[in-house]
Amino acid sequence: MTYKKMIVHFAGVDACEVELLDLPITQLICRLHIMNAEKCGYWTRKGSTVQHRAIISEQYDEAFESAPERINKAIETIKDITGYDWPIRAYPGMDFAECNSLHRMFTTGKTSMKGSVITKDVRDRIFNYKATNLPAENWWSDHLSDEEFGLEPVYPSNLSSEQINLLNEQFEMVNAEVHRYEDVCLVSQRSNLLYNTWGGNRLDEIFDVAWDERNHHGMLVNRATKAYPLQDSNQLAEFGMDKDIYSDLVDSYTTDPDIDVYGMKCIVGKSYMTAWHQYDDPRQWDITRTQTLSGAFTLDPHRITNQFYNSDYFLNWLDEYGHPRDPKLYGHVPVGRILNGWGPDQMTSNPPYMVFKTMAECETEMQSEVCKICSDWTVTHVVFE
Repeated sequence: MTYKKMIVHFAGVDACEVELLDLPITQLICRLHIMNAEKCGYWTRKGSTVQHRAIISEQYDEAFESAPERINKAIETIKDITGYDWPIRAYPGMDFAECNSLHRMFTTGKTSMKGSVITKDVRDRIFNYKATNLPAENWWSDHLSDEEFGLEPVYPSNLSSEQINLLNEQFEMVNAEVHRYEDVCLVSQRSNLLYNTWGGNRLDEIFDVAWDERNHHGMLVNRATKAYPLQDSNQLAEFGMDKDIYSDLVDSYTTDPDIDVYGMKCIVGKSYMTAWHQYDDPRQWDITRTQTLSGAFTLDPHRITNQFYNSDYFLNWLDEYGHPRDPKLYGHVPVGRILNGWGPDQMTSNPPYMVFKTMAECETEMQSEVCKICSDWTVTHVVFE
C-alpha cells in the first residue's frame, strides 16, 4: 500500500493533515511509524529554529553546577577504564567552544572506540573523504580509525564486554550533560540575531513527534525499531525493505522550501543548524544529517528550517570554512507538505509551551518527563491513508 496522507491528532487542538511524498524513503517512514506507535509512547516536543536564545532560569542553578560535575565524573571513569585522560574538563561558566570540544570527544570516542581527539589534519582528511564519497554516518564506526585518516588510537583494544558497556554509559553521560548545560545555561547571539530578523515567535513553532525511549541520561530503555544504511538484511525485511536504504536516503536529502514535514533528526553528532548556533566548525566529521529513521517526524508549519538552510546566514558560514553548498551533506529527509493550513491559527488561539521539570520532580526516569509539550499539544495518535 502507498500512503498518500497522514493525519496527526492532538489532545486539545485541531488535527494536522499532511500530503505525503511518493518516495521510497517517505513510505518507509510511514511503515516505521505504524510499527513504533504500537509499542512506544509519543514524546511531543516544541522545537525551534533558534537555539540557546535565553537561559532556562528555573533549571539554571542546578545545571550550572551539576552538569560539569557529572561530565567530569564520567571523564574520570573513562580514564579508570581505559588509562587515557581526556585533555579537557568541564567547569561552571564554560562556553560553546568547550562544550563543542567535550561533545566531539564523546562522538569520536563512542564511534571509533579507539580515540577521541580530532586534530586539524585529521579533520581535513576525514572531511575531504566525506564530501567526496557521502558515506553513511554509521560507516564511520568501522572506518573513523582507518590509518588513512590518522586518528590516534588511545583506548585499549582488549576491553571486556563489561568494560565496553560501562565505557559507553560514560560517553552517553557526557553527551546528555553537555546538552543539558548548553540548553539551560548558554546563550547564542546568532540565535537572537535570527529571532529578531525573521519574525520572533514563529521560529519557535516547530514540533517533534518523537518516541518515548530514553531515560534521564540518554540511555535507550524502550527501543523503537529503526532503519539505517548498511543494515542487516533480516532487519530490513522486518519493515518491508529488500535492499539497503543508502541510495534512497541520499537521493532524498533536500532543502526544498516547500517541504514542511520531514524525518526527525536522529544522529550521533549534531545537525548543521545546531552547529551554526553553537559557533562550531561545519567541516568536523560529526556535523551531519539524519540517517536513522524511526517513523518520528517534525512539523514545521512556517517552513522556517529550510528557509534557514537556503539563507545567506547559513551558506556564508559554509563558505567561510570551505564547505560545499551541497544539500546531500546537510539536507532533510522529506515527508510531505501540510495541507489544511494547520499551525498559525491553532498557535494563536491556544499557544503551545514546554513544561520543564528537574530530575527530582519527575515521577519516572524518562527524558520525556524532564521536558515535554503542554497537554493540549500532545500527539494522541496518527492516521495514515
